Amino acid sequence: MSTNQIIGLVVAAIIIIAGAWYLVKPHGDAMMQEGATATSTDMNDMSGDMTGSNTSGDGTVTTSTTTTTTTIPQPGQPVTITYTSKGFSPSTLSIREGTVVTFVNQSNNPMEVASDPHPSHTAYDGTTRAQHCTATGPTSTSVFDECVGVSAGGKWSFTFTKLGSWGFHNHLAPNMTGSITVLASQAASTTTTTQVKVNAQ
Repeated sequence: MSTNQIIGLVVAAIIIIAGAWYLVKPHGDAMMQEGATATSTDMNDMSGDMTGSNTSGDGTVTTSTTTTTTTIPQPGQPVTITYTSKGFSPSTLSIREGTVVTFVNQSNNPMEVASDPHPSHTAYDGTTRAQHCTATGPTSTSVFDECVGVSAGGKWSFTFTKLGSWGFHNHLAPNMTGSITVLASQAASTTTTTQVKVNAQ
């Protein structure tokens, strides 16, 4: 066999081996495509986990918040008690905390409404008449004592803020008595519901 023939066989063998290797080895584009497909599949799985039960069927995330307002005391309607030569009318009644009671003198004699007992007037706020009365009236609006009498046609108002039963009388005619029971004020509350919808992206 000549030298040229040997060289030709070697070249042919190299070409065959190179072609076989090219056909057998994976191509770079195919690998990249496979990698991209795998990544896309993984992302889809992650997306499914993230939406989960927080998203409704239409892709809307819904959040509901319920708020209740603070309870606000509601005092009763103003009440009037008249004073005549026969005494107070009504002489006993029940009211709500925070109610204003107005005592109106319809007698021919002076009226000076005060908390029991006579003559100290200590039951409602714990202070004596000498402590909480001045020549012009009570030292505080929380004192259940008129302190200064009013003549016929005069009137005096007091706001009851303490719960309990409070006896009272006309300091100038202590046999004229009455009683007021103060109950807890009625409560008013309002409940509102706020719903927020956010479109899932």
